[in-house]
Amino acid sequence: MVSADEVIVDAFRSLIAELLGRSCKVIVDHEVGMFYMTASQREELLSGYTVEPVDVDRDGDTIHALWKNGISAEITKERLRRFPSTCVRDSSGQLVGWAMSGRFGQISNEFVLPEHRGKGLGKAVELALAKALAWKGRRVFKYVEMTNEVVFASSMRSPHWTLWREDGVRKTMFFRKFEV
Repeated sequence: MVSADEVIVDAFRSLIAELLGRSCKVIVDHEVGMFYMTASQREELLSGYTVEPVDVDRDGDTIHALWKNGISAEITKERLRRFPSTCVRDSSGQLVGWAMSGRFGQISNEFVLPEHRGKGLGKAVELALAKALAWKGRRVFKYVEMTNEVVFASSMRSPHWTLWREDGVRKTMFFRKFEV
């Protein structure tokens, strides 16, 4: 998997094909907008929140089962163990939403169960994880699929996110998953 601009993902695909001597098939291809937090947005974020890490033993299988780009349950659980993640539970203690981070510090796999959507839980879990990343001194960013219109529009309106632009033009990024 690679997340980058189109030039880089195409170069990656060519390099893999060259190194392995066979072509790569693109099995996932999402155009995404990359959002990041400015220093002032990070500062504003760092007050008033607490972070509850995901309980990997309790929640790992559920998170993996609902992650459309997960590779294996073992890899998902290791990612949850090694990188910051946060979750939200209902009043009975059941997992209803979460966000995890990736190896580059990006917020990814943010998810809220359908019956709990529209209550601000996605924003709460996203901001809690962003806070944890900001406290670690990481550059806070996320990818949002262009087809996820609700989250993309919400990110555009949010005071916590800035859409990446170069020379005033939106920088288009792609998330692609390859199969060799």
